[in-house]
Amino acid sequence: MDPITTLALCATACACAACLYKTAFVVEHDENVVLQRFGRYHRTLKPGLNFVLPLIDRARRVSWFFRNAEDETLTTLNGFRIPMRVLRYDPDLLECTTSDNIPVKVDIVVQFRIADAQTAVYNAADLFAEVEDAVTTTLYQKVRSISSLELNPNSIVDQMTPAVFVERLKSYGCRVESVAVQSIEFPRAIQDSTIAASAKRRTQDAELDALENENKKKAKIARAREDEQRTQQAFENSAQAHELKLKEAEATSNATIARLSIEQELARKRALHEEKLSFTQQRLKICNEALAVEARTVAASVDAIPYFGHKLQSEAYAKLGGAGSRLVVAPSNVVEYAARVPIMQATQLNDYPD
Repeated sequence: MDPITTLALCATACACAACLYKTAFVVEHDENVVLQRFGRYHRTLKPGLNFVLPLIDRARRVSWFFRNAEDETLTTLNGFRIPMRVLRYDPDLLECTTSDNIPVKVDIVVQFRIADAQTAVYNAADLFAEVEDAVTTTLYQKVRSISSLELNPNSIVDQMTPAVFVERLKSYGCRVESVAVQSIEFPRAIQDSTIAASAKRRTQDAELDALENENKKKAKIARAREDEQRTQQAFENSAQAHELKLKEAEATSNATIARLSIEQELARKRALHEEKLSFTQQRLKICNEALAVEARTVAASVDAIPYFGHKLQSEAYAKLGGAGSRLVVAPSNVVEYAARVPIMQATQLNDYPD
């Protein structure tokens, strides 16, 4: 093979290798690449291995930069790789004016992310400059609508996050992640007056708190006294009710005792009457028996009278004894004894108690 053919083959191989190298395109994980074909947008290359047509497809280059106030360096982006990570915009102190014409300096930090690489590349010549302009313009407008007395980091953040600011950055293909106000600097005179006003307000708040605490203390004391009075009244009412119950119980007890005493007295009298009745019946029985004996004795004595003159005295005595009498009655006293029997009965009955 002649040298010319060898050189031609080598040149062809080199050209093919170069074409293959230009065809494969690797995109990093946190980057996107905007691809153009014949000068027009074709597609956005995502992270990973991508294939393009050499000499036909070309990546769109950008040149963006902004100053970082934290370390006084420039954040630049000069190339075709669009970063998709969170970017930080931290400018110098921005001078603004409040609604009452008080100049202030605001230190603000905005974190954002490029959400759409195509929009960011084609809608903004310098994306970072557009973000800076949107932040400063919105901050000036929002601070201008707030008075110096109401100005604080929270009020600025509340005013910066509405849809106007978010939509403006969204038109450049960016998404706002966070907005933070690190500090607000007032003029020296305003600071002194603010400090004095704050001290006065704190003093007033302390006096109001002390007065409120004193009122609460008085109210607690008044409630405690009222509770004590109610407790004392309830105790007195309870004592009176208890005393009334004791009196009622005592009256009931006395009535019960009196009733029991009356019942016992009635029982005692009833028993005594029954005993007296029984004793009277026994005496009446004894008297009746005595009267029967006396009657028999008198009858026997009357029957024995004719014998006193004709028989011996011993026979008369025997006849009297056979009638059951132990009395020795002389013949001259028989009639007198018979007359005395009712008198003896009455006398014996009067011997018992009533």
